[in-house]
Amino acid sequence: DHHSPAPAAVDLVRPAGSAGGPNYDEVPEALQYIFERLERSLPTLRQYGFDHPEGQARCRGIYRAAVDALRDMQHGYSWSVYPYCFTFCGMALWEPAPPHDRIPYLLAAAGVEEMAILPGITQEEMLVWLRIALADPIGVGDGDIAAALWEARFEHIRLTIRDDFADADAAAQAKFYAEADDLEAIAQDDLAEVAAMAVTTATTHEQALKASVALALDPAERAALKTQVSADMDRWHDRHLYLLVEALHDAKARDDPALVLKPLAHAMVRLTIREHYAELFATHRTLLDGMAKRYRESRFDGTSGLLTGWMFPSPLLVQLTTQVAMSEAADPAHHDMMLQGLSRVFAALPDNRLADMLPLADKLPPGDARELVFAYVDRSLEGNEEAAVALLDKLSPTTAQRTLSALAALAEEGDATILRPLLISPNRALRCEAMALLADDKVELGRRLLRMLESSDGALRAAALTTMVNHSVRSAGPGLVGLVERNDFSKRPADEQESMFETLFQLNAARAQSLLTDVVLKHGLMADDALDTTRTAAAKLLGKHAINPDPLQALEQATRRRPWNSPSLRTVATRAMNELRNRLRDRAQQRAEKRNQQEAEA
Repeated sequence: DHHSPAPAAVDLVRPAGSAGGPNYDEVPEALQYIFERLERSLPTLRQYGFDHPEGQARCRGIYRAAVDALRDMQHGYSWSVYPYCFTFCGMALWEPAPPHDRIPYLLAAAGVEEMAILPGITQEEMLVWLRIALADPIGVGDGDIAAALWEARFEHIRLTIRDDFADADAAAQAKFYAEADDLEAIAQDDLAEVAAMAVTTATTHEQALKASVALALDPAERAALKTQVSADMDRWHDRHLYLLVEALHDAKARDDPALVLKPLAHAMVRLTIREHYAELFATHRTLLDGMAKRYRESRFDGTSGLLTGWMFPSPLLVQLTTQVAMSEAADPAHHDMMLQGLSRVFAALPDNRLADMLPLADKLPPGDARELVFAYVDRSLEGNEEAAVALLDKLSPTTAQRTLSALAALAEEGDATILRPLLISPNRALRCEAMALLADDKVELGRRLLRMLESSDGALRAAALTTMVNHSVRSAGPGLVGLVERNDFSKRPADEQESMFETLFQLNAARAQSLLTDVVLKHGLMADDALDTTRTAAAKLLGKHAINPDPLQALEQATRRRPWNSPSLRTVATRAMNELRNRLRDRAQQRAEKRNQQEAEA
């Protein structure tokens, strides 16, 4: 009976290293299922709340999963609480992605170290715990969560909450409170100043009221204090800035900058979890401006980059940049604010984040955020060429080509041998590009690319054609013409035939036009599907690229109803003929306008 009273002593399933329970090689499926149900329910609970029928149904599902797990672990089960995850026997049990990662974070910040579910848990207890765990953290202090957990007085949910006085005896506690009273008397002036600053900088009336209560002031004194210090808000801000900048400079001089930067980084994570993005970027901007005013750049010694690197670790920066990329259409004002903040971050970010930022740029949709990351990547490539080359195989073809072009530009100024690993890359496009960049002789490069066109690997053939165009390998032109004139050319895939025609036009437009005109005219007495496909591709490319009226007669013949002209060929040839005529007419008109303008000027 899962609803019977809890036993006096329970042998819980505890995390590895705890007494009283066995170790596990993997997380039990029943325990995993609880958090799978919770993960799936979170969007519904946040949208509809707990009192909506849909939210109630989700809570019942989570409760049933918790009860079902007790069938396998009859004495109960527990998990450890860490700022970003829950663990069971040292294994990750639930590591939620943003924004749900605030749940373990705020529980850990409230002092919760371990949670256990005991036999007999009721649906009401589960509902109370869910309400506390999923409470909106904005404006809620950690102590409020801890207090709510204590006040719930759970009977079948056991919580281990960190208590600094738990192991102290009465004498030690009495001594502590006596010393605290002395310290309070000594620091009363400082306390008043801090609380006054809190009143001044409070963003809501409720926060200002809490700060003034800390001074034990009556309402009239509170109002007077706020009025008095409101005019000096900049003074409080500058004092805090000065102290932090001075502390960082001193800590860096002592080779221990982490002493200042760790708490600052922790504060940045908390601001992000609470979605206080404006404050997040304002803090970064203010600190950078403060250092610029306080010290000469020569005395920074990279402090601005060090500060930015600590304030924005890669996971946080990836999260923020992704949000900016997705918010452009939904909220333009929010997008602009975050984009400006990220611009300052990337401008000051040290160049050791290439391994994280290049894959990020590859995944982002086109837009301002993507270009911002690419600008950082381009700036960071020099000195990190080997790391960039190692990443290319994992990128999309477009991003890999873009990055390789930037690396090639650097290789022209330095050592191109850093590209040699790409010669054995599984990415065909990268192999061909590296071969072209490392080639000393364009003629030999053309021969090697033409040999690739005989390969049975279609992707390699396509990559070879692209490289011919990208590097203007004109020496490959005669070889391409020979391939087109071969009898087996029509057996190649239609898209590859079109790509070869396109490549010919890029390498030698006049020769390509002459060749494709002959292809369109080529036919037998009856229909030939393979030949028809080749003639159709040739007609299409003539309409797109022909440079004079010579192909018009061949195209006009392909539009006629003849046994060897299929309907698809006649349609494409008609369209190509119109495109070519329009282009020739536009060019003639442009030449006439230019001639008239020159005559008028003369």
